[in-house]
Amino acid sequence: MKRWLIMTAVVLISSPASSQYFFDFEKGLSSSWVQSPPGRWQADTLSPLNGLRSLHHTYDNSSSATDRISYYTGRMLFPRDTFLWQFTLRHLYPPSSANHWGVFLASNQPSSRMSAKDTSTEALIVGVNFTGNDDLLKFWHLRKGKAEEIFNTGFNWQEKVGPRPATVRITRSPAGEWTFEIDTSSGGRFFSPLGKVLFPTSFPALFFGLSYTYSSARDQALWFDDLFLRGSFEKDTLPPFLRSIAALAPHLLFLSFSEEVLIATASFQLSGIDSFHIFQLSGDSLLISPLSSLAADSLYSLTISGIRDVAGNSMHDTSVLLCYHPLQWGEVVINEIMADPSPPVGLPEAEYLELFNTTQRPIWLYHCHLLFDQQDRLLSPVNLPPHS
Repeated sequence: MKRWLIMTAVVLISSPASSQYFFDFEKGLSSSWVQSPPGRWQADTLSPLNGLRSLHHTYDNSSSATDRISYYTGRMLFPRDTFLWQFTLRHLYPPSSANHWGVFLASNQPSSRMSAKDTSTEALIVGVNFTGNDDLLKFWHLRKGKAEEIFNTGFNWQEKVGPRPATVRITRSPAGEWTFEIDTSSGGRFFSPLGKVLFPTSFPALFFGLSYTYSSARDQALWFDDLFLRGSFEKDTLPPFLRSIAALAPHLLFLSFSEEVLIATASFQLSGIDSFHIFQLSGDSLLISPLSSLAADSLYSLTISGIRDVAGNSMHDTSVLLCYHPLQWGEVVINEIMADPSPPVGLPEAEYLELFNTTQRPIWLYHCHLLFDQQDRLLSPVNLPPHS
């Protein structure tokens, strides 16, 4: 029997309010938990920490790797409420620089980007040897590709916990005071204080996550259970939509969405084209590369389904018409030359050329060059609207 009396249902909200999440994984691992790479974690019955199941790294890997899993919580409104994180964790092997774990208490990016190498990620992490190899439980702020140590609890996980479970409890006050506690009995009832630190930094955190780095002989050795998270969250309930599409070249389509999207379950159908490659440029944009060329000035239909945003909102199935039109002589012209900007009159004091789209269709300046004064300048891939 579980010791918890909290309902296992997750409270989902559409406006800022105090709420809580609790996961005991007894009913399995829902699709709201996003894995990177997929298939590395399960709600497993092998040696659970409590009850019948625990979240367990179950992937048998022949090489070293870092596997991550995340859950979208909604924006964490730190200054508005007291936040509490509590979880039980077991790591079977001695931690080292090559075998370690980090709990992403708050992150602005999902599991696919929960890495110190991703400069777009900002996160608050508690763990052992996320950086370094002293086996101490520490608290880091990850920002711009650098993990800064904020607080060292002085608690040696290998010496005082080893391969047994332990429960960690962390509290953040609205003023930014962080309190750390641990229960090595794994019952979640007898906590010992580990210390406090004032760190009021706030950023648009949307995810909770777990990162596990292991060598080839140390996979399948991390268990996680009874996650309790309480605070104020602002949920995203709006589905994404396709903002724009452009045929940049015979083998290249550019798609832009209203927000960051997930494409793991997405389906793309392009009329007359049997196969293509898909590349995610950034969170909100994709490139589709057909393996056979698009015919110039011919209409194609693209149907998209299965797109979701990071909050799990599904985009409506979308069909659009597109046409690849090779840029022709005279369709983009130099419309104005500012050769002498001094003195300035209502404009910046800078020389410029103004480009004008003479057609009735938008034109992407993709791989377009400006040749001037024996110099070749590659223009930015700007979209020129019709007659603009």
